[in-house]
Order: sequence, then C-alpha cells, then structure tokens
Amino acid sequence: MMRQMYQQMSQIRTQARTQMLNALTPAHRTLLANVAGQLAVAPAPDFRAAAQQLETALSPAEKQAILAADNTARTQMRSLMQQARAQMPPPPAGASPFPGRPPFGGPSGGPGGTGRQRDAGTVLLRMTRSSTPFMRP
Repeated sequence: MMRQMYQQMSQIRTQARTQMLNALTPAHRTLLANVAGQLAVAPAPDFRAAAQQLETALSPAEKQAILAADNTARTQMRSLMQQARAQMPPPPAGASPFPGRPPFGGPSGGPGGTGRQRDAGTVLLRMTRSSTPFMRP
C-alpha cells in the first residue's frame, strides 16, 4: 500500500515538474538552470535571493501556471496521504503516531498548517533541489 502511494506521489511530482518547465520560456528555463547551478556551487547559497531573482523575471502567465501546477500537485498528494491515513489502524490511546515529530497540520507548515508564502520563484527552485520538489528548503 505504501509503495503504491509513493509511486503515485512520484508520478504527481513528475507531472507537476513537467508542467512547470513547459510553462517557462526558453530564456527563463536557461535562467532557472543558471540560478540553480549557481546555488549548487556557492559557498554560502542565498536561496531567498535566488528565488526573488526568478520571481522578478517571470511573466504573470508563467507565475500563474507554476503556482497552479504546484497547488494541483499538493492537493493530489494531500488526498493520497489522507486515503492512506484512513486505511491505517489508529494508534493506541494517548500514543503519537509519529513520536518525536510535531503534530501534523500545525504551524510547522505541514498540510493544513500556515507555512510560508509561496511564490513561483521559490516553487521552481524547490523543484530543482531534489527528487522531492515539494519539500521545504
């Protein structure tokens, strides 16, 4: 069950990544590659400044398409997690299902939490950082 969920999540991430990259002009794809590459080799990478550089360069249509792909992927993954959670047996009374971790959906920014404000530049850079593009930097 969990393996299938992770495979579905991987497919959702791949689809969102493709949609985001397809939303970019060739020049902005090159800019994304350059900015991500600079972050990778910088002795003290400034993720926020890099995200702002991308955000400033993107057109309103690109920003909208990127955020829409991100929101759709997040919604689909949240639904998968809720389905998996509903199929799990409940933890014993008073026990945390994830000892040592903050409660799900709190201000830590998990699904349902407040989290940080997302912008298209941040979403794009987060996508380039690892195989789990929707994780927070």
